Amino acid sequence: MLHELLRGARTATERKFVLELSQRCQVLTPTEQQWLKSAEILHRLRRQEHYEAAKLRDLAFDVLITLSARSIGARVITTNHEDFRAIQQELPFHLISCVGNRDRVEIQRIKNEVLVES
Repeated sequence: MLHELLRGARTATERKFVLELSQRCQVLTPTEQQWLKSAEILHRLRRQEHYEAAKLRDLAFDVLITLSARSIGARVITTNHEDFRAIQQELPFHLISCVGNRDRVEIQRIKNEVLVES
């Protein structure tokens, strides 16, 4: 997750936030079993969604993030709703989606999940 956050940081403030987060939070490293499970999930997504190789590369870290979060009972919080919903079809996990303006987030309960909207 830190890799994805730091790679996506657009400002010095965002970069500082991610680096501070890395000092305060538990850092999880995917296990061998999670890497193997990730490959299985990506294989199924390729077959079912007809994803190209580039799309599967984009999803690879997202699947590992999901498996790591799931292993400790954590929720995945993302602005990348579409990709994580695809992963959720293959692997049940708690998803919180931030949609739209990152500065203003309003939470709504929809069915048995939490969807975050601007």
